[in-house]
Amino acid sequence: MHVNSIPDVLFLNEAAHIPVYLQNTAGTSPVTGISYGILDIRYSRLSDSSLNQFVPSTTNWSERGRGFYKLMMPSSVFNEEGMFELLITPASGADLFVATGAIKTRVVDDILEHTASGYAENTVGNLIFEAGKTYEVFSSAQYNAETDTFSVTAWIHLNGERVTTPTSCRVIIKDMDAGTTIFDQVSTSPDGNGIFYLEQTGIVLADKLNLAAIARITVDGEDHNSHDGVITFN
Repeated sequence: MHVNSIPDVLFLNEAAHIPVYLQNTAGTSPVTGISYGILDIRYSRLSDSSLNQFVPSTTNWSERGRGFYKLMMPSSVFNEEGMFELLITPASGADLFVATGAIKTRVVDDILEHTASGYAENTVGNLIFEAGKTYEVFSSAQYNAETDTFSVTAWIHLNGERVTTPTSCRVIIKDMDAGTTIFDQVSTSPDGNGIFYLEQTGIVLADKLNLAAIARITVDGEDHNSHDGVITFN
């Protein structure tokens, strides 16, 4: 048995897509064709004294090929920071899968600076890895103080190339000081290049304000998030 390490995909109060690799009991070859119905899935968090059972469905488990699978667990599972342990036991056909990781608060680490004209802009990217695929979400936020308007442009790359057929995009911008949401827009109409344009007016921003922005883009039914971006007004 090999203990696997869950990559940095576990964030506090957010759903997670966890990569799973199943192999035979000898550990010599991958196992395909394992359905969710024959899985016993257990997990524990820092404060748990025993393993919790998680019952998957068709929306939680998908096969990626060559022994790779993807397990989607809802945000309710990740409701506290700290260690996370996962045990998947197939009823037959494959060895058990054991993995450990850590639930973390999503870090805001991209800075947007307010200029004298009242215009803020930055591009934020986040790499999301799957078997044979690398997704990267970008967003550019702009604020016009003269018109009290926030404008956001967002797009996504797959293996370094822009995806031209994403299905939807949601952008949320929060006032980190007040704990309130000031921008929450959804678009299902990208342009021919796969770029979303979102705008909201009537947003009056004070000086010395810290905002956090995140973009979520859906491709082929799967959500991909950008890193949080911080907009600092001096």
